[in-house]
Amino acid sequence: MSAAPLASSPTDPGSGSKTLQHAGPDRRRRVLGRLGQLGWQGRLLLGLVIAAVLAGTAAFTWLETAFRRADRYARSGLWPETRTELARYLWLHPRSDAAHLSFAEACVRDEALSRADGIAWATSHLQQVPDQSPLAAMARSQQGRMELLLSLRPYRAEQYFRQAIQVNPRAIDPYFMLWKLGDLTGRSHLYEAEFWKVHEASTPAERGGRLREWFMSQFFPATANPELDGVIGSFDVERNAARTEARRYIQFRDAEPDGPYGYAALGRWFEQEGDPKFALAMLEKGEKEAPASERDPLFLASLVNALIAVGELERAAAVVDRWSATRDGYEYWLSVGQVRHELRQDLEGALEAYGNALQFWPGPADWRTLNRQVACLNRLRRTDEAAKLRERIAKLEALTSDAKLRSLRTALGAIDQPTRVAELVAFYRELGRTREMRAWEDHASWLRQR
Repeated sequence: MSAAPLASSPTDPGSGSKTLQHAGPDRRRRVLGRLGQLGWQGRLLLGLVIAAVLAGTAAFTWLETAFRRADRYARSGLWPETRTELARYLWLHPRSDAAHLSFAEACVRDEALSRADGIAWATSHLQQVPDQSPLAAMARSQQGRMELLLSLRPYRAEQYFRQAIQVNPRAIDPYFMLWKLGDLTGRSHLYEAEFWKVHEASTPAERGGRLREWFMSQFFPATANPELDGVIGSFDVERNAARTEARRYIQFRDAEPDGPYGYAALGRWFEQEGDPKFALAMLEKGEKEAPASERDPLFLASLVNALIAVGELERAAAVVDRWSATRDGYEYWLSVGQVRHELRQDLEGALEAYGNALQFWPGPADWRTLNRQVACLNRLRRTDEAAKLRERIAKLEALTSDAKLRSLRTALGAIDQPTRVAELVAFYRELGRTREMRAWEDHASWLRQR
């Protein structure tokens, strides 16, 4: 037992770099003779030193392998044991980003911890992964997921997802989660670019499923993500989609009273349900409580809609004039068009603004804004143009009718059949959405080549 430590120990002074192992026969005899002359106390001390070295080596090896043990426990769903092993590993490697990420996951999944404690512990570990780390995007995205799905704070969640993209623009999870955040907060139309990033990064086998999810985001956003509603806990007991949606928005507002997304979603929801006065009260509270509301296009547009609905046109115009969000996109141009149309009687300007709004989703399916254009054309006595536009509206209403959309929803359940995919190709062709049409065509071609 003692041969190995002795063989790796330096010799007595004056021996240079040589060890006992390489010493000559006379020298080895002298050293061993000295060891033999040690009393029992010396031999005991030497044995204890050797035992300590061996024990230390074993302990170091045991700590080094803690990460592998933690991984085995995690695969079995043994989260308390996973945390214990990771804590041991982090004692030895406190800067291991992979261990911090694994520890955060174990904290969130461990039902032995309260939700508050699990989130707090997970957050503390994720914050220890610096932005310079190769795992930084994953850590920031995980922080965003916790904020959105566990803490129910979508505005804060978005900041983490944006930060993840900033540190690694090739990371796909934050784009995916931004798209889903849009669905959950009634603003899916603002995240089209994020969807296409996810679609492009998907494999051919995955793209049909992504396109199916995108269709649901476009036409059934309230029920597009039942699994996430289950995580959030917003399902209405009767599975009523409208009540589920409203409950989710209320949860977001209550959990994040200083963020604009809950107020914006509720304001839009109540305005569409025919209660603009309550919508306005909700949005006015958001103006006071959530400073970022002045930079949120959905919030500003919802405020304009509510003000116009209750007849406060001057206030609506003031919101548009001080618009601090990006001055482009569907929400901005629709708000501009309404103010020009309803208040300023600038019909040509309103037509232009409405036309700009229609270039952005949901513009291609928005027959209501086309009706606003018809009203402007009639007042300008451009009756021929108005008549052509009414024909387009009639076709669009039929194309997006409840019966048609239900039929397409059925086709979404059979996207492994090229004939059913052809229905979706035809739908997007008639709608004038070239990118979706071509994406579905590519999926049908992939099906035929399999």
